[in-house]
Amino acid sequence: MNHLGLLGIENLNEVWPQIVHAMTIKPGKDDVVARASMTVEDAVDLNNLTGNELHRFWQQIVTATHIDTGNPHFQVKPELFTPPDLRHFLAVRCRAVSAVEKHGPNVNGDAFPAEELKQYHNSLIGKGFYIEHASFDPRNAVGIIAHSQWLDDAQYVVSVALTDKIKFPREAAMIKQGLAGKTAGVSIGCIAGEAQCSICGNIAKKRYEVCSCMDRSSPFCKKGKRLPNGIIAHDICKKLVFYELSYTRAPADRDARPQMVLGAEAAPEEAKEITPTVAVPDQAELSKQVNKEVDQTVKSFIHKLIKGEIDRRLADDLRGLQVNLRPIIKQLVRQYQIGKSS
Repeated sequence: MNHLGLLGIENLNEVWPQIVHAMTIKPGKDDVVARASMTVEDAVDLNNLTGNELHRFWQQIVTATHIDTGNPHFQVKPELFTPPDLRHFLAVRCRAVSAVEKHGPNVNGDAFPAEELKQYHNSLIGKGFYIEHASFDPRNAVGIIAHSQWLDDAQYVVSVALTDKIKFPREAAMIKQGLAGKTAGVSIGCIAGEAQCSICGNIAKKRYEVCSCMDRSSPFCKKGKRLPNGIIAHDICKKLVFYELSYTRAPADRDARPQMVLGAEAAPEEAKEITPTVAVPDQAELSKQVNKEVDQTVKSFIHKLIKGEIDRRLADDLRGLQVNLRPIIKQLVRQYQIGKSS
């Protein structure tokens, strides 16, 4: 590193890591360190923000409450999302996560007690809404979670996901299509401060404390597998922090799904988009379509009959040809082997 002064700009791509390392100043254990990352309050003027302005700032809120770029423990006020601007957002009510006491663990082997969901479900508010858990970067969020509610009788959490249909029209259309076809699901992302094994009772607060029953890298792992008693082996997750909700085609909680689009009355254009229009043909057109379908069906049936007869006759001919060729093939193989050995 003593010769850095002799280097030209053309060498920079090779040595810049060493330069950065040499120039790094590491703070001491007693030094006061200030960082320039934004807090939620810095990112948005929360005191004056209303739901009608949310489309301008929701991405900043998601970034500021993200697990890597902000503070996932920050409690965003529900009032910030009232009323949501449905000209910009597709609002979908979702069943987000279910309590283990009534609905059992999910297929991943994670279980959420009712008391934990009741206490911590509000941490979903202000977090990002993603596609297929692409939550490693807040810029991947297609929307934001505006509401969370624990339903004591039903024993699950419902949430409202707002998708920015102006910035992400394709994703909004996909979510509506999946909802209409009942193929859509949702899935939470969650940090558990404590997890207890349902088999041995071990309590893990750190990754290295996880028992072999629940450690997926262990050959003895039983997590997510059905035991002889019929129960799925699972972690009982406590002290929860929810950091995302995702639209997914394969939810671990099979009952966690979008339930309905909200606000159709307040946004007529949404109702118009969701309700398909069907043109009913007159009698002449209907007869024409029926005749066309009948002709196609008959032609398809005849084609299958002809193809079946051809296959049957060819099969007999091919079997005869195979029988006739068999001694010729044996003779050729024998001659090849003799020639190779000589």
